[in-house]
Amino acid sequence: MKPPVSAGPSLWSSRLMIAGAALLFSTGGAAIKGIGLTGWQVASFRSLAAAFVLSALLPRARKAVSPAVLPAACAYAATLVLFVLANKLTTSANAIFLQSTAPAFLLFLAPLLLKEPVGRRDALYAMVLLGGMLLLFQGGNFADSEMQLRDMLLRQNLPNDVAEEIYEALVKGYLSEMRAEEAVVCLDHWIRWRPANIEARLLRAELLGMTQEYDQERAEYLDVLAIDPKHVEARMRLARSLMRASQVREARDHFRRCYELEPDNG
Repeated sequence: MKPPVSAGPSLWSSRLMIAGAALLFSTGGAAIKGIGLTGWQVASFRSLAAAFVLSALLPRARKAVSPAVLPAACAYAATLVLFVLANKLTTSANAIFLQSTAPAFLLFLAPLLLKEPVGRRDALYAMVLLGGMLLLFQGGNFADSEMQLRDMLLRQNLPNDVAEEIYEALVKGYLSEMRAEEAVVCLDHWIRWRPANIEARLLRAELLGMTQEYDQERAEYLDVLAIDPKHVEARMRLARSLMRASQVREARDHFRRCYELEPDNG
């Protein structure tokens, strides 16, 4: 008599696991952005946690270590590290958009590298994927409005508040298209004209953090606090930057000051 076959997970439990995995994948970029550690630190702790979880839930994985799995392991490790670094250096939307192109690469490379035929369902899936990705490019185009905004700045008698809004729109547009050099030039003009503008200095500090120029980032936050010592957001960002630099005592002082300024948000 054949031994009884163990029942697998139910249909609903399988769907819940898929939904849970989708939720974790979807919020990964936001979690990486929200952590005050550097990209390499996040990647290290993230992979370490994954190793512990896999070892606990899949004991057989501990016995599967062999030279044969080394190339795949190195490739996947590089994928994890680059994903974290991309989220730290650019917007999560950009990183996740590039990650979502992976199925398309598999579809085109599988016949070449693995000699796997492309089925009709695969082709249909690729068309749906391509259509969804193209939808992300619909809407306003910064390049169309860039020249108009720049021309408006050259007008005579332009109100200061309007000019500052134009500068902000230009900087954010450059950052959205990863045009860091133009964003820096725009910020330099803006701050040279309005040196006490806190929004401009916060944007420049954010840009310096994206390019991992952490010393200059902290100097920019200190300039903001010199203008407004009670600016909680700048002080909080400075404290997080100090934590990344392992300057715990200085970071603790700024965290304490934030709590004194806004005790209800402690």
